[in-house]
Amino acid sequence: MNYRNLITWATLALILVVANVMVMQREILRATGQIILLELAPADPRSMLQGDYMRLNYSLFDDLRDAKPVQSGRIVLKVNPTTRVAKFLRVDNGAPLEKNEIYLNFIRLDWWSYTIGGEAFFFQEGQADFYSQAKFAELRVAASGDSLLFGLRDEDLKLLGETR
Repeated sequence: MNYRNLITWATLALILVVANVMVMQREILRATGQIILLELAPADPRSMLQGDYMRLNYSLFDDLRDAKPVQSGRIVLKVNPTTRVAKFLRVDNGAPLEKNEIYLNFIRLDWWSYTIGGEAFFFQEGQADFYSQAKFAELRVAASGDSLLFGLRDEDLKLLGETR
């Protein structure tokens, strides 16, 4: 076997290992992450190229804009232990978390825009009316602040649709 083939196979193996580790991390987060619900603000539910989806706009982005963080980082949310609804508390200042508080990572895109990584929820074509009643997004959040969008919930906190 020549070096060119060896390098090709080693690179392919490395890519597969990295991809599998990333998938495994997301599956662990999905299975063990703390469940929080974030209130949604209105957004556009349609994309011509991608099909039906809901562009999520979290109401906590308004609080984050008011806090005016100069860079990306973490915010601290207060989680209602009964409903799991989380509210913006503060930008992380290094103080330890209190009971029922959780970190959530955010990225500042520009002066007015932020992302937490789950701003699009895709659904089957023709289901837009069903998902338009969503008032909360369900996220699974790791202790580090990494999050994964899991589903949408209505005003009674009932899960809309099925999760896969």
